[in-house]
Amino acid sequence: MSDVKEIYQQYLRSLRDKKNASRYKGMESFFHSSRAGLCMRKHYYGSVQQVQGKEVEDKTLRIFRIGDLIHTDIQDAMRWYADSNALPIFIEKELFIEEYNVRGFIDLAIVSDDILIDIKTCNSWKWRTLFGRKFHPDVPENYSLQLATYGIWYEQEYDKLNGMKLLYYNKDNSDMREVDVPMSMMERAHDYWTATVEVTQEQPEPPALELGTSPVYEWECNAKYCDYFDICGGIKKK
Repeated sequence: MSDVKEIYQQYLRSLRDKKNASRYKGMESFFHSSRAGLCMRKHYYGSVQQVQGKEVEDKTLRIFRIGDLIHTDIQDAMRWYADSNALPIFIEKELFIEEYNVRGFIDLAIVSDDILIDIKTCNSWKWRTLFGRKFHPDVPENYSLQLATYGIWYEQEYDKLNGMKLLYYNKDNSDMREVDVPMSMMERAHDYWTATVEVTQEQPEPPALELGTSPVYEWECNAKYCDYFDICGGIKKK
């Protein structure tokens, strides 16, 4: 018999393959809502050219699994609360925004309150960069734009939103904190997806390498964070 580590790794790979087959097979042409606010060339390579990204490393799969388990536990708790109080709730609700060719899955929507919640897990180092000793957290804009994308969909399909929240969970010590996302981010999300469609759809070449759009952040333009770095070459190539 193989060692326990290898068996566990095989299990995680099987879960990944099953998820990819059920969620993404046949849907490759859609932009991913989870990439909102990030490099526009990612959208081009992933959804327009449909290039296969690099293989996820084994350690990264294990890290992702911890996040998935925490997500599921919080979502189960919210489902239990909603069922106990006869409240409508969305969990992992699939969404489409046709005008932007965007597809995604929202973590939580408390329909009775018209509030959207996205769950983010992080380690203690990331937690300190987010919160530190500041009263106002330094929330990454791409996280806010991802949630605002869900907000666009919600208002198109249901009702006017009353709020959007990022729920952070520290994997190292189980601290939790909710952060309000300004409703004004929805207009920013409209602008981002409008620009993304303009520079990617029916274009023979990927968007030009330019910091601020492709990539949006310098930190995302390396082999660690980008599945298409080997194909693209990144901003430093320019």
